[in-house]
Amino acid sequence: MTGALLRAIRYERIQVYEDLGQHRKACSELEKLYAEVSDYEDMAARLELLAVESTERRHFP
Repeated sequence: MTGALLRAIRYERIQVYEDLGQHRKACSELEKLYAEVSDYEDMAARLELLAVESTERRHFP
């Protein structure tokens, strides 16, 4: 598989984690992907949003 295809698959997996409500896992995976390719898709905005959502869930279950 090419690097681009693997990034796309990882990005889609992050979306699945979000859809399942697994925001911490999505945030963790997004941070890893962002560290590799910070300009891929809308990662900076999604990472910020996930960080906020994860924090809110810890304080307000």
